[in-house]
Amino acid sequence: MGWIWIALVVVVIAIIIAKIKRSARLVIYRLQEEEDATKSAEEQRTAQATDFHQELRQAADIFSRRVKGMRSSNVEQMVSCEKCGVYVPASEAIVRRGKVYCCEEHSA
Repeated sequence: MGWIWIALVVVVIAIIIAKIKRSARLVIYRLQEEEDATKSAEEQRTAQATDFHQELRQAADIFSRRVKGMRSSNVEQMVSCEKCGVYVPASEAIVRRGKVYCCEEHSA
C-alpha cells in the first residue's frame, strides 16, 4: 500500500513541474512579445528620425543652391542715413553736401 502513495506523490510532483514549466514558457513568450513591440517602436522612431534628417538635408541643399544662385551684381549696396541711421538702397538714397540721407525731410 505504501508504494501507491509514493507513486501518487511522484505523479503529483510531475504534474506540478509540468505546470511550472508551462507557466515559465508563457512568461518568456510574453516577455519576447513585449521586447518585439519595443523594438518595433524603436525602429519606427529611428525611421522617422532618418526621414526627418533626410528632409532637413534636402532643405539645406535647396537653400544653399538658392544662395549660390544669387549673383553679387543683383545685390544693391545699402547706405546709412546721416540723421536717423536707417539703411536704404544706394539708388534710393539722397546725397546732399557729401552726406547720405534716407528722405528729403532728413536732407533739409
